Amino acid sequence: MLRKRQIMIDLVQAAIWNRPADTSQWQKPVDWNGVYELAKTQALRGIVIDAILNLPTEWLPEKKWYVARLNRLMEMAQDSALHLMVSNELLMRFEQCGVHALLMKGVTMAALYPNPQYRACGDIDLYIGPENYDRAIQLLCDWAGSHQTDVVKDDKHTSLFYKSIEIELHRITEDFSVPKYDREWQKWTRECLDNCKGREFPLNYNTVFLFNHIWHHFCIYGIGLRQFCDWTLFLHHHAKEIDREALKNDLERIGLFHQWQMFGCVAVDTLGLPEEEFPFYDARYRKKAERIVDQVFEDGNFGKSGRWLAGKPRNYLKRKLHSAYFWCKRLAMVWQFSPIYATYTVLDYMKYGVGVVFKDLLRK
Repeated sequence: MLRKRQIMIDLVQAAIWNRPADTSQWQKPVDWNGVYELAKTQALRGIVIDAILNLPTEWLPEKKWYVARLNRLMEMAQDSALHLMVSNELLMRFEQCGVHALLMKGVTMAALYPNPQYRACGDIDLYIGPENYDRAIQLLCDWAGSHQTDVVKDDKHTSLFYKSIEIELHRITEDFSVPKYDREWQKWTRECLDNCKGREFPLNYNTVFLFNHIWHHFCIYGIGLRQFCDWTLFLHHHAKEIDREALKNDLERIGLFHQWQMFGCVAVDTLGLPEEEFPFYDARYRKKAERIVDQVFEDGNFGKSGRWLAGKPRNYLKRKLHSAYFWCKRLAMVWQFSPIYATYTVLDYMKYGVGVVFKDLLRK
């Protein structure tokens, strides 16, 4: 596993920095199927295949192996083109209707890669804000031909499909389990975004938002290495523009300054971001970063490779106990990185879990 992991990381570095892969520590034979499956769990198949195709002849896998995967690269390129087209189309349509929308992550991140078409696409996230939120939902439902029963809605965002792509409209960009940090985040969001005229978040806000997206999902189900690649390339492209003093203040107001430093060691020591391009790099957190990387490979992208999913019992009570055990175990892990976030996330999910059970009992 460790050998396959290192080869995959070497290939990822080659792809995101547009350079030949470092094969000096590789040993033959290479388990290419294993490397590919590992890349798949991290949503990095496209850039890994691309890096493999650029290896020296002596390291290339059998021709039939990579020829079989060229179709996947073509599919990803087509998918990327569709996402870009739909993103621009929706921004334009909302603008014509007097609704200002901002792109979150997605195609804006793909543009940072040497070969953007090979970055895996997910859904398209658009920040609407509270003022035009309900109107934006209705407009998108009309354009998509969706009825309200087709819509997934919560306090944070609404999700539905448009031209076969999942679209998430956001009322807020994020919510925090720690109340005082949530208040600070919502206040800061209004300060930054209420009068934002562009199509993307302001630079310093986006710098924190991209990190917090990683942190948020790491605390709950898990997050893939693709999001770390996005964040790393964003920092690389904007290294000279980021206001470091403001960034430190913004991270401290939501209690994530030291977590930023911990995860930053992944960007620098695992993915190869130059140390001077990461604000507040601190090598003392390297051990923490190693634990983070181990957890990322155990969880897979958005936790989809987590072993707890495969072992869920069918019995209702046993399933709930199984989930409770998972959350206790998960949040014990998060405690290593932030006791306050772990504590409040436990309370948050206990409240949520009790609510789900209560609703299930009422239906019966």
